[in-house]
Amino acid sequence: MFPNDEKDVLNTLFCKTIDEKIEDRQDFFQGKGEINDKNGNIQKYVIFATKFSLRVLAKSKQWYLDRTFKVVPSKYYQVYICMAKYDDMNVPCAYFLMTSKSEMLYNLVFSHLKSLCIVHKYEILTEYAVLDFKKGLELD
Repeated sequence: MFPNDEKDVLNTLFCKTIDEKIEDRQDFFQGKGEINDKNGNIQKYVIFATKFSLRVLAKSKQWYLDRTFKVVPSKYYQVYICMAKYDDMNVPCAYFLMTSKSEMLYNLVFSHLKSLCIVHKYEILTEYAVLDFKKGLELD
């Protein structure tokens, strides 16, 4: 079952991790936001991550960023994925559903991600990010 709209995406069924014990389940939904672009259009985002994956991300000296368009709920444009090095592997740590690829929305998403790390008292040690900057990743 794949969610088709925002109310389904934010349903509690999709917002917890799956663990053997119910008490071990973690929140996966970390927040959402929106902003009006210069044309008055509303641009939205939703952030999914666990507290543990945020800690991994904050401690990692390098981030790996990529996006996909193939598994996106219909009202969103892309899923942006933020990965980090953990135990010598690159692991996905945060997922962002985004309605556009505007610089304004990227700035808002990464500000929200930074504030989540601050709330959890995770110092961000990241020195650089690696991304495949091809035509599809250019900012509007």
